Amino acid sequence: MREYEEWSETGNTLADIGMYEEANECYDRALELNPEYTCAWYNKGDILLELEDYSSALFCFDKVLELDPTNDDAWVYRGACYCELGMYEKGITCYNEALTINPCNPWVPLRKSWALFELGRYEEAIICIDRGLKSDAIDSDLWTCKGMVLGGLRRYQEAIVCYENGLKLQPANERALEEKQKAMEMLANDQKAKAAG
Repeated sequence: MREYEEWSETGNTLADIGMYEEANECYDRALELNPEYTCAWYNKGDILLELEDYSSALFCFDKVLELDPTNDDAWVYRGACYCELGMYEKGITCYNEALTINPCNPWVPLRKSWALFELGRYEEAIICIDRGLKSDAIDSDLWTCKGMVLGGLRRYQEAIVCYENGLKLQPANERALEEKQKAMEMLANDQKAKAAG
């Protein structure tokens, strides 16, 4: 193993135990030794995304794609950076690029549907989620996201079913639990309003 690879591996080990600043320093050392080492750029970007330094993370993923434009995961994370910066259309463009490279990328359905949801494009988000569920029906987060989109469309009964599907897969999914409770309250409010109206 070359020295720059050793630095990158040490960074990975530190990142795995939550020592992100230290991991980032290791990736910097690896990149000093080999500025074209895409693995270190990618992992550094991942850490910076975790640290919510989205502009710096975006720079790292841009470097990965400059060196390897077919890295579909780098396109996904580039899209995530844009979305975290509120640039959802650019994020969606990146997710589409990832799908062009790898139509089976497991991260795209959730991330792209969330960006569509943020833009209020609920029907498109549901189509995106349903495509993801066809290939990965055991993703609790996808079910939760679908429930949130359906809630945005005021389709609360369908949303509750989605949350329940997600909770069957991951009973401790706090977001699904919270959103299911909200949907149940909204459904009850709608039913009361219809009964009173």
